[in-house]
Amino acid sequence: RLAHGLTFTSPDQSVSYATRAKMFIDDNSNYSNDFQRWLEQPPTPETLRDLIQHDAQTWERLLWTSGGLLKLEKCLYYLTYWDFDDDGNASLVPASDLPSMTLSSGDSGITTPIDHYDSTRAHRTLGNWLSANLQMNTAFEKLQSRAGSFTRGIAVGYMTPYDAWISYFACFLPSMTYTFPVTHHTRAQLDKLQAAPKRATLLKLGYRRNIPDAVVYGSIHYGGIGLRPLFIEAGIAQFLIFTRHLRAKTDIGSLLRITLHWWQVQAGVTFSLLEFPAAPLQYLAWDWFTCFRAFLRDISGSLHVAYVTSNLPTPLRALDQCLMDTISTLPGASLKAQETFNLVRLYLGITFLSEISSADGKHLSRDAWQGTRPRHTPLLWPYQAQPSKSSFQTWRRLLATAFLDGRRTRVELRTKDLTLARPLGQWSASSG
Repeated sequence: RLAHGLTFTSPDQSVSYATRAKMFIDDNSNYSNDFQRWLEQPPTPETLRDLIQHDAQTWERLLWTSGGLLKLEKCLYYLTYWDFDDDGNASLVPASDLPSMTLSSGDSGITTPIDHYDSTRAHRTLGNWLSANLQMNTAFEKLQSRAGSFTRGIAVGYMTPYDAWISYFACFLPSMTYTFPVTHHTRAQLDKLQAAPKRATLLKLGYRRNIPDAVVYGSIHYGGIGLRPLFIEAGIAQFLIFTRHLRAKTDIGSLLRITLHWWQVQAGVTFSLLEFPAAPLQYLAWDWFTCFRAFLRDISGSLHVAYVTSNLPTPLRALDQCLMDTISTLPGASLKAQETFNLVRLYLGITFLSEISSADGKHLSRDAWQGTRPRHTPLLWPYQAQPSKSSFQTWRRLLATAFLDGRRTRVELRTKDLTLARPLGQWSASSG
């Protein structure tokens, strides 16, 4: 009641999540934000600092008045504050450019500066190394160290094939896979991680160390050795934690639903990203969800999530087209151009061609072409700073290539002919 706390909500505001703190034994983590207001206008760094400082100081007061004491020297905090470059690309501001924070302890009247972690610096949480910017380098280095220790131990130590088998499954795999449910390493990284331990284990088992992986990781029921590829183990771990929380409808399950919906809005497509993972969407950033999607793609898998399917955007008119469905498969559209186009789309808050077309469905609207269209949508949209003039030129070039009539050797802001190559049809009953 005394803290600001943290809230998240889905774009249609049908699912929400709120918390003020997470506690485990003698550890406590406080969170603060003002979610919906900041979607419209981000706060200043000082406003953000003041929120978490108030909540942290309130927690210290409660501990002290109840006979406890907060050891300020062991405290730390992150400020996740976004900055946008001229093209509209977002990045987290370094800690050196953000305001500092101090707290007082007890009745001493002395204030202590609190350690401010940069967004790139990982902090160990329940055995895993996580950072605010989601970088996995630190976590991967720790896994490399464990894999190296196992490789050296099994290579120089005397052991029977049975001992090597037990060591692999009872020591190596658990030490590697413990953090897999909440990490997002690439397949190439995991293949590199397991290379040396695999070779050392094969030698102790009595096999050649360069035996084909199809045999190494093949099922023992079909003549394989039966070792476990870390890429598959990581995907299974992600799948299990994902489905458990969704089905159990836990707080994390609510956060997953919210994040899935925002992920779909960011992608801007009309299909479920996890149900159709084979569709290439290279403009999406690499994170836990894109890692899980890559796993589903590589195993030719598909995951149907009813919540996602029921909230997919639907065409507003006959012959309507989804912008990103088309642009993501447009021949000649580079990855950079797709990323830029999507940033402009997020800035304008649109999904379908009908949203930027004339009422008769025959022309592209002038304000959409110029990038001055006001946002009209019942959904919440992520905050996106205004992209640069060059970004809007990329927007116009791809719009002309994908949707306008005739070949255009030159696309300009003052282009007059904005006739659509395929006029739109009647409005659907749900478009109102």
